[in-house]
Amino acid sequence: MTHTSKTSGRTATNGTKQPDSPKSQGNAAPRLSLKSGATTGAAAENAAKRLKRPRKRIIRREELPAAKLSNTKKPPAPKSKKERLITTTPKRPLVTPSAKRLDNLNASLNAFPVWLEYRPLAFGVEHEIFRHIAKHQLSCSKRVVQRLLKQHTQDERYQRNLKAGGGRYHLDASVMNR
Repeated sequence: MTHTSKTSGRTATNGTKQPDSPKSQGNAAPRLSLKSGATTGAAAENAAKRLKRPRKRIIRREELPAAKLSNTKKPPAPKSKKERLITTTPKRPLVTPSAKRLDNLNASLNAFPVWLEYRPLAFGVEHEIFRHIAKHQLSCSKRVVQRLLKQHTQDERYQRNLKAGGGRYHLDASVMNR
């Protein structure tokens, strides 16, 4: 039967005694740690600094070399109002492709006296406009046609002719049948 004691050391499984390890001995040298307060002098100060510092590296201005401090760039001085007016070029207004197509279609439809005189248009006139677009090979979408019709019908001259009464007209100037 094997028996161990703290004073006599360890007993191996084969029954032979082995000397105690330094961990199990009570008279081992104390370790240096901040918790036990066993550190002294500069080592204690460095350890305290390491504990207080965050994980990120902090560089203070006074720790930088003088050469790095002198190379800092200053932001340019703000320009006066006169200089800003002189140096800025006026921007051209942005004209979208659909706006160009709308103008081309409007110019093409101005060939019809009904369109040019802002007479009240017949119901379903957009089908006639699509036929006109196909005949003259213009590039216009449904939305361009709708936007042009909205502009045309909301014009003051069109509204005045509509209120005056009378018939509605197809693009070929024929009166719409009721």
